[in-house]
Amino acid sequence: MTPSHIDDLESKLNQVRAPENREWTFERLTHNKESRICIDSVHLEIKTRTDAATSILPDKLYSSLKYQFTHNVKIKSEVESSTIDDQDMLCCNIKVVDPDTGKEILKNDKPMIAGRSTSIMLARVIGDNNYKCRVKLQFNDCSYHYKKMFFAIRCEYFLPRDANQLLGVAISAPFQVFARRTNRKSPKLTGTKRSHATDFDECLDDELDEPCSKHIKTTQQSPELKAYLRAFTELMEYKNILEQQEKRQAIEVSLNKLELCDQSPNQIRDMFDMASDWPQNNYLLERSYSPSDSDTSSSTSSLSEEQGSFEGDVNWDTFMTFGQDLESSSYSTAILS
Repeated sequence: MTPSHIDDLESKLNQVRAPENREWTFERLTHNKESRICIDSVHLEIKTRTDAATSILPDKLYSSLKYQFTHNVKIKSEVESSTIDDQDMLCCNIKVVDPDTGKEILKNDKPMIAGRSTSIMLARVIGDNNYKCRVKLQFNDCSYHYKKMFFAIRCEYFLPRDANQLLGVAISAPFQVFARRTNRKSPKLTGTKRSHATDFDECLDDELDEPCSKHIKTTQQSPELKAYLRAFTELMEYKNILEQQEKRQAIEVSLNKLELCDQSPNQIRDMFDMASDWPQNNYLLERSYSPSDSDTSSSTSSLSEEQGSFEGDVNWDTFMTFGQDLESSSYSTAILS
C-alpha cells in the first residue's frame, strides 16, 4: 500500500470518527464599496419558552413551537476614515434552504417561516459596533411533506441602502422539522380531531420506548413451559365434570405426584377448605393457619360432618391465588407464574 493510499484511508477514518459539527458557519462575502464596512463576527442563539438559549442548533425543530432567534453581529471598517458611526441599522433576510443545493424551500410560493423573514432590522448597540435583534421564528411546514428532507437556515446580512450587496451569510447545520415534540413521560398517543400523519411520523422517527414488561415475559417463555401451561390448563378443565369428593381426591393425587408442595395431605385439604370460604370471610388474612397433626385431623373430620360430601362449588381461582402464599414451595413458581 502506497503512502498516498494510507493518507486517504486515515482521512476517511477521521471523517467517520469525527462528530457532526452543528456550529453555524459564516461566510464573509464582500464589503460596502462606499464606507468599506464588512462583518467581523456573527453570534446566533435560539431558545424556546422552556429551553435555554443555545448557539448549537438542534437536529430536530418543531412547527408547533415559537423560537426566539437572537442575532448579534459585529461590523468593522477596513479604513480608519470610514464613517462607521453613520451606519445605525443593519438588515437581515432569514430563509429556509436545502443544505445541499442552497436553494430556498417555499410553501405555495411563500417562505416556510411564519411572519416576517425579510429586511429584519438590527439595531446598533450604543457606543459599540455590535448590532442586535430578537425575532420570532416559527415554521409553517414539516419535513414529512418533503420526503423527510433536512433543512438549513440561511441568514443574509446587508446595509439598508444597498440590499443587493450582501456583507455576509450565516448557515446553520442541517435539521428536520416535526409537527410537535413528543412527551416522554406519556408514551400513549392522545387521539384528537386534528391528528395528522405527521404526528405518527414523528413518533416513528423519535426513539422508541421500551416494550412493556408483560410483552417481554410472554416472548421469553420457552416452548416447554408453554406446553406445560397448556396441559395444566386442560387438566384444570376436567374439574367441571368431577363430583365434589372426586375433585378433592384429584387435587391430592396431583400434588402428591408432582411433589411440589412441602405440606402434608391433611394440611392441603384444610387449606383448600379455607380457600373455599374466602369470599365469605377473610379468614386467611385474619390469622396464620398452621395446625398441628391432631388439630388437622379433628378439623378435617368435623368439616366432613358439617358439610357432608363437600357441598357447594369451590372457588378454584381463589384456591390458586392462595398458592402464592406458599413461598417455600416451588409449586407457586412452576404453576402460578
